[in-house]
Order: sequence, then C-alpha cells, then structure tokens
Amino acid sequence: MSEASGSYSRVSVSVGSDWRVRCLPAAGHSPVLDIDAGEIEVSFSLASRDIRASVVEFSAELAREAARFAAEVERLYAAQQAAPQDPAAAGPAA
Repeated sequence: MSEASGSYSRVSVSVGSDWRVRCLPAAGHSPVLDIDAGEIEVSFSLASRDIRASVVEFSAELAREAARFAAEVERLYAAQQAAPQDPAAAGPAA
C-alpha cells in the first residue's frame, strides 16, 4: 500500500452518540490524537520524533479538513432543523 516507513491502514467509522476526540500531549513525546466511536478507537501519532515539514503539513491539513467536516455537519443540522416536520413521517399517533 505504501513504502515501509510510510502511512498504512484504513478505517471507516460511522459515528453515533458514543464518541470522544482528544489530543494527548506528552512532555518529551509526540502528541497522540485519539478518536473513539463506540467499540473502535483510532489513534494518530508521529512515525518518529524527528518532526519534518511533511508532518506539519499533515497536521494543518487534518485541522482544515476537520473544520470543513464540522461546517458541513453544522450546515446539514441547521437545514434539518429549519425543515418543516412531516407528522406522517413520525408514524401513526398512539
């Protein structure tokens, strides 16, 4: 999939209400970004302590794309809240 010292793996996660995202900085070590969703945990860390420009670029791109993801989710949520509610879609009244 990639060279021996490069990135590897692919994980797809459908996020519900049981999630947690956190950055774990550690003195003397590189930070770890943990994303937990249900029974799965994905952790991002650096391949080495030698921080190169490519790692800084990755981190910045991760932040940009996470911001785009959040903006899109917020847009969809606002549209959903603004849409008229269809009583028939809720099913028959009890």
